[in-house]
Amino acid sequence: MLKVGIIGAGGIGRVHASVYQGMPNVKLIAISDIRNEAASSVADEFKIKAFNSADELIDLSEVDIIDVCTPTPIHKEYVIKAAMAGKHVICEKPIARNLDEAQDMVRICKKAGVKFMVAHVVRFFPEYAKIRELIEQGSAGKPAVVRASRSVGVVAGWNNWYSNYELSGGLMLELMIHDFDVLRWYFGDVKRVFATEARQNGTEYALATLRFENGVIAHVEGSRAHFLSFKSALEIAGDGGLIDFDSNAAKPINLCIGKKGDSDKEIAIPSSPTEESPYYKELFSFVNCVEKDLDPPINGVDATKSLKVALAALESAKTGKVVRL
Repeated sequence: MLKVGIIGAGGIGRVHASVYQGMPNVKLIAISDIRNEAASSVADEFKIKAFNSADELIDLSEVDIIDVCTPTPIHKEYVIKAAMAGKHVICEKPIARNLDEAQDMVRICKKAGVKFMVAHVVRFFPEYAKIRELIEQGSAGKPAVVRASRSVGVVAGWNNWYSNYELSGGLMLELMIHDFDVLRWYFGDVKRVFATEARQNGTEYALATLRFENGVIAHVEGSRAHFLSFKSALEIAGDGGLIDFDSNAAKPINLCIGKKGDSDKEIAIPSSPTEESPYYKELFSFVNCVEKDLDPPINGVDATKSLKVALAALESAKTGKVVRL
């Protein structure tokens, strides 16, 4: 049985804790947070140990996996400490705030011989996984133009760190990186990026245009001004049809295909092809890799490539120029 410790008792740390509690062959041992009340709250709910110090948790000999659910600026510190202690590590996205930190994390985890995965959870949402299948099957022909969007309300986070641009990187690094990553998963490496953004009183809006090495062009939109609810959408136009996804639609995915002389044909994919939580799928995939000595589906190198796209978008928005990767 693999034993897990979580660093960070915020919203995502609590989600991960609940997932591990329902997973076979896994035992959640402890959680740590510099906020005593936050760690104690999660620990009491799930009947586990609470620590005020992450170092104490990492030092527990019985822990096999460390799950880092802290704000981005301190990912590096805990990933490296866990790896050097011989623990396998899964870390929340983005991998780091800058490339030097990400590369250090990858290098040290490799040197320590531990598994290292970055939790880009959107790849595990059934709708996004199904869209990848449709692309690979050529259901809409050869992809050409993509529109992706992701909108949430204003988020503060611990000590208002989300709103601290220097710490979080803002909208493009913390939110839009979900779409940068999943589009890389679909289409491969990005060749160049152009982006623009606006920020005021905690609200943010950004638009990035990506040109992929294979010629696909993607327009990625992000917003922290959607006060009613979370929303995501994706539209992929190919030379043989259109894949259209809207998280708020009754039929989230529509595939429209047709040939000259034929009426359009529409195929609807259910919004929940599986009842399994994407967070469960994500964390179970890492546990499975540790158990069976497999390579994680999203390793540090892969996550660093998605980080490069986000950082390029940030640079483009700042300079007003196209950034080539």
